[in-house]
Amino acid sequence: MEFYFLIRHSFLHFSLLISLISISFAYGTEFKIPRLGALRRKVGSEPETTSTSSSVSNDFETFFYNQTLDHFNYRPESYTTFPQRYVVNSKYWGGSKTSSPILVYFGAEESLDFDLAGIGFLTDNAPRFKALLLYIEHRFYGKSIPFGSREVALRNASIRGYFTSAQAIADYAAIILHVKKTFSAKNSPVIVIGGSYGGMLAAWFRLKYPHVALGALASSAPILYFDEIAPQIGYYAIVTKDFKETSESCYETIRKSWDEIEKVASKSNGLSILSKKFKTCQKLKRTFDLKDYLDSIYSEAAQYDHPPWYPLNIVCGGIDGAPKGTDILGRIFAGVVAYMGNKSCYDMDEYNHPTETFMGWRWQTCSEIVMPIGHGNNDTMFPPAPFNLNRFIKKCKSLFGVQPQPHWVTTYYGGHDLKLILHRFASNIIFSNGLRDPYSSGGVLENISDSVVAVYTVNGSHCLDILPERKSDPQWLVKQRKTEVQIIESWIAKYYTDLIATANKILIPAVAAVKFPGLEVTHSDGKTLKLPITINGNEVDADKLAVPKASLVCLSFRASSQAMIDSWSKPFYEAHRESNQVQLYEVSFVDSWLLCLNPIKRLLLRTMRKSSHGEDTLQRQIVYSFGDHYYFRKELKILNLLTGYVFLLDKFGRVRWQGFGLATQEELSSLLSCTTLLLEEK
Repeated sequence: MEFYFLIRHSFLHFSLLISLISISFAYGTEFKIPRLGALRRKVGSEPETTSTSSSVSNDFETFFYNQTLDHFNYRPESYTTFPQRYVVNSKYWGGSKTSSPILVYFGAEESLDFDLAGIGFLTDNAPRFKALLLYIEHRFYGKSIPFGSREVALRNASIRGYFTSAQAIADYAAIILHVKKTFSAKNSPVIVIGGSYGGMLAAWFRLKYPHVALGALASSAPILYFDEIAPQIGYYAIVTKDFKETSESCYETIRKSWDEIEKVASKSNGLSILSKKFKTCQKLKRTFDLKDYLDSIYSEAAQYDHPPWYPLNIVCGGIDGAPKGTDILGRIFAGVVAYMGNKSCYDMDEYNHPTETFMGWRWQTCSEIVMPIGHGNNDTMFPPAPFNLNRFIKKCKSLFGVQPQPHWVTTYYGGHDLKLILHRFASNIIFSNGLRDPYSSGGVLENISDSVVAVYTVNGSHCLDILPERKSDPQWLVKQRKTEVQIIESWIAKYYTDLIATANKILIPAVAAVKFPGLEVTHSDGKTLKLPITINGNEVDADKLAVPKASLVCLSFRASSQAMIDSWSKPFYEAHRESNQVQLYEVSFVDSWLLCLNPIKRLLLRTMRKSSHGEDTLQRQIVYSFGDHYYFRKELKILNLLTGYVFLLDKFGRVRWQGFGLATQEELSSLLSCTTLLLEEK
């Protein structure tokens, strides 16, 4: 019985594989959706642009998470688990105590191996953000395959049904929360990043899981290429425009070549002539195979027209550079050689081999990722090949036994009236595009709101902004990346402000509190002191200065914020004026290098406000700090110098409560209540 079961399922898998190959070759572009993917495969004409995992630094550590197969049902089989791969790089992370951010890359329709070195945005910006880096592999790709075998998973119709984008982003949420718990990073903001299909996932994730991700960078994400929102010809219209702008003569040669192929093929031995002319590895049986191969080259060259190689220039350089007198098809072949490299023969099925990405993406496009891409008569440089939904559905049903759901993406994630929907319900999403990328025709190219923004470049290509930085990068690309980073920084800054606003309602637990950074201050009489005054401090003379159980340190970086400081310090002083266990410091910062010079500094101190020396036990200590305070402010995440900040410290110098701006009555009540709790701590 077991033998029969194995033989039967092996036969089913073989039949599915044969069906995939035969349908692919039989229907070609009528079935094929141009390849997505953040990274372009290497072609023969250029050096390696990305590295595989074998050359990735030791800073990357691989883990496997015991992932739930089905996040949305409660049947017994739903609780089946499989190992899902994720990779962490903590080299530059500032740590959980500083709530440093986590940058998360969403793997898409291929193994994660290539993304670790091929995607540069995370590693390039990790030092700036002091970020923990997390890369998550998409289910059913790479090493993240249910039941451990792609063959078993894809041949089983029931298992295949869990191969969806909704399950994938639920996976991402589970792993992000797991990593945050593992690294004790509860308050670390998460920014999700993806390119191409992964960019769509990043945008959708921000919409579906706003409590998990603070924001999303969706690079070259064609989220409008569904349900006839974007025009069918959009993709190929931009390919055509790219070639025409690169070289008018190249464009004309390609446009005329399709009829020439049919003209030669109509001869008695025409297919043999074409096979010889294009050095095909197998004799052509139909012209479609050659035309599909050329279509794939032109589309790929336009989509991934990255500097410094610029594949469009390579293709057109070959076509235009053919010897004088070369006929049209001879020039086309010269373009093939220039792009693919000089080979003994050229495999017309090179773009259709049943690779991991090919097989997985076929299923996804046959189930939910239905992108109606085609071209009609004389609207591009390509021969007519309109997208026919009925024919597409029929082919998918014959291949997988399921009917595609062309409206599901817009139903589940939204799409129609997207501008209005995102304006109402979305925030913190960057849609980045390069207008030379054919998929930009399905991208978001205008700002939706103040925080849902479009960042694009006229000369950019597919996912170029998230690739590794190069010294040779053009300035427009450098500027695009800088803009994206600044937007993300603004999200994180606001998050930290909100975090403070939330935190100032409760006393921060001692185990989660961070140490107040050391700060040298000067009284108006010239005497210096180092804050905070702590029970284990070495900078103070314990005989002369008692260690307080609670200290309120008020920081003012500009004179305009003094009123804010007074709104905190005066009520605090009145409440604790008789306490000998509390201290109050008002620190004014002087960062002008001229005023920091000793003679001027001494003169300035004589004119400054002085500490109170009344009869009360609690004294308002008015002190000043001179010099550059960049790193001090950075540790406390102080960004707005026009605002006053207050920090309640315990006897160990840890920040147990904090506030900013003008104090409200509710905030004052919270401060005084937390101070009382602090005084009661043993």
